[in-house]
Amino acid sequence: MQVFIVRPFGTKQMVKNTAYPDAVPEVVFFDFDRVEKELIQPALKSLQLDGGSTGRILESGTIGEDIISLLLLADIVIADISIDNANVFYELEKRHALKNKTTVLIKCPGFEKLPFDIPGFRYVTYDNEEPASAITLLIKSIQESQLSNKNDSPVFLASPNLDIQDTEKLFIVPGEFLDETEIAIRAREPGKLALLASEVDSFVWKIPAQRKIGEALVNMGAYDYARNVWEKIKDKYPHDKQANINLAAINAALTLFPSKKISHREKRHYLLFTGHMIDKPGRAIPRFPAAKETAVRAKIKEALERELIITGPNITGISGGSCGADIIFQEICQELGVPCKLLLALPGEQFINTSVSFAGPSWVERFDNLYRQVPVFILANVTKLPGWLSKKQAYNIWERNNSWALHTALINGGLYMTLIALWDGKQGDAMGGTDHMVNEAILRGAKTIIIDINQI
Repeated sequence: MQVFIVRPFGTKQMVKNTAYPDAVPEVVFFDFDRVEKELIQPALKSLQLDGGSTGRILESGTIGEDIISLLLLADIVIADISIDNANVFYELEKRHALKNKTTVLIKCPGFEKLPFDIPGFRYVTYDNEEPASAITLLIKSIQESQLSNKNDSPVFLASPNLDIQDTEKLFIVPGEFLDETEIAIRAREPGKLALLASEVDSFVWKIPAQRKIGEALVNMGAYDYARNVWEKIKDKYPHDKQANINLAAINAALTLFPSKKISHREKRHYLLFTGHMIDKPGRAIPRFPAAKETAVRAKIKEALERELIITGPNITGISGGSCGADIIFQEICQELGVPCKLLLALPGEQFINTSVSFAGPSWVERFDNLYRQVPVFILANVTKLPGWLSKKQAYNIWERNNSWALHTALINGGLYMTLIALWDGKQGDAMGGTDHMVNEAILRGAKTIIIDINQI
């Protein structure tokens, strides 16, 4: 469940209320960050809920949009109304206008009078000197809010016939994303669709996007990936009709109909390869000098032949096309009669310019030979990420390319994929290198074979 915290930030200098008009005002320094740390977050942790405030999303030019999105999409909103803070009441107003339930109010009494009609609503009280003393009360209030069907919005109480907003209709799925999805559907690329499904997880429009992808994966018979997508939707909406119908159909296809069941030996095994490029001229510390090519080829061939013995002939190789290890792997697959796919981050000429030509014309010729003979799949037309992904931190086309290759190879699950990596065991020169691919494959439970280039 998603929780959004609405509160003042930092330490505020406040004057305590007093019953004596002539009394000397008592000034108190009120640390609202401490209240979240010692009261709200421990309560959420106890309930296995995750939540944050606008401090997590502070990003120039987008915070207004993000706040509205979070106020609308959050399963629970916790609002601290201890003081008359304009931002808090602005956000609380939006929540009450958008959602009729699961808004939990907290307050430290003794400071400012509450504005508007809030005094008529229940709230959890806490002591600003000991916020943690109210953890149990806050846990109970959150639990009651989750279980109760009670309307806690003054807007919906005043207008009982007001329609509750359908969140999926309020957020537009970007056209660029839809275009990418349509291209992947027409090309029947379940790996690309699985990549897109994983990339939308942090966006407010993820549910309608996942619905489109989930339907396409079911139609392609990519049931493992389809199940993952529909289960995410069901986690958000347990009674969602479309999700439950698709999950039932997937389970029926995998368990009831013999034609859909594939034996262990019949299921295609994907052999994904990653490895270093030939060293660029003048590289300070050699990694894959041209002199090692023959020895590297022998090691890759040995690893590939061993996998063929273990997994049987029903195997497909997948790799990029960079000069060096990728091209060598593809050539060995051709030599051994292993069908392959060539996954390129960019179209042929652009890819040659970025990842092949620096090694010389002979590598360009070898790339061209593969390009003509092996099925080629292209991720993007330019190195810049599409606009809908532009805000994703620490992500570029090369990391995206690695994730795409992994999703393509994992179509039958980790038991039916092996990663062979020619790697020096070190962090790469840039994002999206061999180290990233190895770490991602291990996280997904794939068998990983490391050929240590330092030992060649």
